Amino acid sequence: MKTSVDRIRFYTRKANEYSALRFDQLRRRTSRRGSCYRFPRLIQYKSLLNERLRLERLDNF
Repeated sequence: MKTSVDRIRFYTRKANEYSALRFDQLRRRTSRRGSCYRFPRLIQYKSLLNERLRLERLDNF
């Protein structure tokens, strides 16, 4: 089973990849297009991760 640290690392890595691609697109450094669903998926994952961490924190008290 994945730990919370692994989940946070995954989200951080994917968010960084997305922001780097968006920055390159805005600067016209690449013609590569990302998925139009990528940002909503990242936000949904972040929301679910926050909820999981909140519940985990409440269980530890």
